Amino acid sequence: MLNGDSDTDPLSHNKLVIEQENDPELKDLGQRALTLQEAEEVPVCFYKRNGVLMRKWRPPDAPATDEWQVIHQIVVPKVYHREVISIAHDSPMAGHLGIRKTHDRILNHFWWPTLRKDVSEYCRSCHTCQVVGKPNQKVPAAPLKPIPAFDEPFSRVIVDCVGPLPKTKSGLPKSIQSDQGSNFTSGLFQEVMYELGIEQYTSSAYHPESQGALERFHQTLKNMIKTYCFDFEKDWDDGVHLLLFSAREAVQETLGFSPFELVFGRTVRGPLKLLKEKWLNDEIDTNLLDYVSKFKYRLNRANEIARDNLKEAQSKMKRWYDKDAKSRVFSQETKYWSCFQYLDTHSGPDTMGLIQ
Repeated sequence: MLNGDSDTDPLSHNKLVIEQENDPELKDLGQRALTLQEAEEVPVCFYKRNGVLMRKWRPPDAPATDEWQVIHQIVVPKVYHREVISIAHDSPMAGHLGIRKTHDRILNHFWWPTLRKDVSEYCRSCHTCQVVGKPNQKVPAAPLKPIPAFDEPFSRVIVDCVGPLPKTKSGLPKSIQSDQGSNFTSGLFQEVMYELGIEQYTSSAYHPESQGALERFHQTLKNMIKTYCFDFEKDWDDGVHLLLFSAREAVQETLGFSPFELVFGRTVRGPLKLLKEKWLNDEIDTNLLDYVSKFKYRLNRANEIARDNLKEAQSKMKRWYDKDAKSRVFSQETKYWSCFQYLDTHSGPDTMGLIQ
């Protein structure tokens, strides 16, 4: 329970302040802490807010003009390390995701000097993750073709069958990409696409790589469901919306933002953010007009950065992936040679038609 603040509550604001002051690893950081006014003038520093030791951190790739990308983290004392990691990794709304996603999820709200090392050790020793395991992909080496980044969220939707999933309230996309399953090529589906004015693209038969973005997510989702089933075997369908929350909250490595941020322009109010609000024990006055005026810029800017990050990540991934890949192109001479080689080794009455 994250509400309320009392002496008996181990996660109270007062307990946090006391533990920060008693933690020997944080004493030096506390002595270097700036005031709120001083902290506004520097990109990275430690400061105190309502008695709580905080860390102001600007991502290395964030320009000085994008103040909205600055993150204010609570410096967590050692006694709470395992509790915070557990919330970010073990809870039904966390989904037992990997080391990087768990680390990035915590980094949005909390920080301590050994954060990455502690998250790595925790995830590698997680009993549920060890029992369930992680899926392995072995793809034949061939030149990688990056899936293009689109201009705006939901301008193109890639679909496949996986379920049961809750219904969405989204608007209509401009185009839909699917495999060649009969449920997507049926006359009824085609008529629906025509009536709604949606352009449909189908992937190559027996070639799921052309839907790589969706297939990769389904692999992650199915593994999350598999992990959830380890604890709730009979009620796994009740946890699907919690797992989807986890996937939408997690920062995507190639984009630099979570799916929720790119759609709504703000971070989701999940368990870690609730714990952060409880520990800070304060209320920030938000001017509605100021929020609305900055919202459009923040959302557009986030999508621009995400597209640039995706293109850069795809370029790096293609260079790495294509190191051992070889393009296979057949020239006309090769085709003729293959044909004559076949005739030479299979000569007989049944090949006369080919010779003619």
